[in-house]
Amino acid sequence: MTQKIGNKASDQLDQVLTNLLTPSPSTTTNRSEVVFSETEQDSTKYLFMRMNGVFGKSKMLSLYDTPIARQQARRQYAKQIGKYDREQIDQAMEYIVKERQMGRYSWPSVDEVLGVLSDLFKKKALHKDHVPQQKLLGVDKQRSLDARDEVMAEMRELGLG
Repeated sequence: MTQKIGNKASDQLDQVLTNLLTPSPSTTTNRSEVVFSETEQDSTKYLFMRMNGVFGKSKMLSLYDTPIARQQARRQYAKQIGKYDREQIDQAMEYIVKERQMGRYSWPSVDEVLGVLSDLFKKKALHKDHVPQQKLLGVDKQRSLDARDEVMAEMRELGLG
């Protein structure tokens, strides 16, 4: 009995993967409005397949419990996922597998996977490397020592030193 349920769930998942990102008629979407490139479709299918393998069918089905929910999720994220190829997705998922061993990423989240992809494959650095400041040219040591002594004398007069 469980085998039939498992196969049914697997068949449902396969069906959704097959029909991924194929626009369906609805009251809010015109068939010609939603178009995804082959790369976006392939990357999205691949990512959801990998997530299914890493997190398991049960967790994926509990997150996206109907074929419509899975299709909507794929459509929602297809443009973002389509920026990455299969090799990049593999690297991100391998990182997530390692992190899962340390207790992170226990539930599937496309947003978290996209965050890992973004961190691994940044287009430009979000910060600048530290560059030590150069010493001021033309300031002699004696002048700075005299200024320090004046400030220290003022502090002593105020009872702070």
